[in-house]
Amino acid sequence: MGRNRRFCRLVYWPLGLIVGMIAAIFIVEYLRNQDTQKAWKATIVALKAFGWTIAIELIAALSAATLWVVGLLLQSPAAA
Repeated sequence: MGRNRRFCRLVYWPLGLIVGMIAAIFIVEYLRNQDTQKAWKATIVALKAFGWTIAIELIAALSAATLWVVGLLLQSPAAA
């Protein structure tokens, strides 16, 4: 039973972070606008911006890793 609890903690805490982030954005926007529809639209816009940020960081990291591997291959003695 201990293994199952560790697995549940491992799986559920990232979901809690995501749900908590969405709820926090919505609550802050609702308190700012006092309108549920405006708050939800602002939440969606914020989540889209967050998604674009993750995509850009992923592309940058993959580009850096690719250039690093290319540099390793060009520096290897087998290439000479």
